[in-house]
Amino acid sequence: MDQEINRILEIDSSSDAPAIGETSGSPEKIGGWLFFPAIGLILGGILSVVGIVMSMEALSKMASYLPSRYQGVFTLNLLVNTGITVFLIYAAVRFFGKKRNAPRIMIVLMITNVTANGLLLAINVGADAGPLAVECGKALAKGVVGAAIWVPYFLVSKRVKRTFVIP
Repeated sequence: MDQEINRILEIDSSSDAPAIGETSGSPEKIGGWLFFPAIGLILGGILSVVGIVMSMEALSKMASYLPSRYQGVFTLNLLVNTGITVFLIYAAVRFFGKKRNAPRIMIVLMITNVTANGLLLAINVGADAGPLAVECGKALAKGVVGAAIWVPYFLVSKRVKRTFVIP
């Protein structure tokens, strides 16, 4: 009986099968809690592009009516938001491609978003651009809450380590 159990439990060292606890190299599906960042990337990308288009349209219609300090601040907000949107799209491509560096890129995206919105808030308050400052404040609050939740998750989650394995 003991010989039979030993034979069954014997590990063939020439086998390509992973040992217990190792990953096989093939990524897991995006699921579990990763479903929420996936939705956020999709919706965030769509809403960001729509927001940029609407902002450009509004700027072109109202440029002559806006005070000059608002034009510069509005343009700066638009440029920063366009940059963050491009970075978000890049992060989404890495995330859905299950690339190994996707968790790090997601963390950098969240930190960049919080930093950019914090700087824009300070600039908008300094330029006395109240409505823009309110929007930056909302975006900053959302970014801080999101980063507080997702940065630790991307750093310690076993599912993240098993999902993003493609070089």
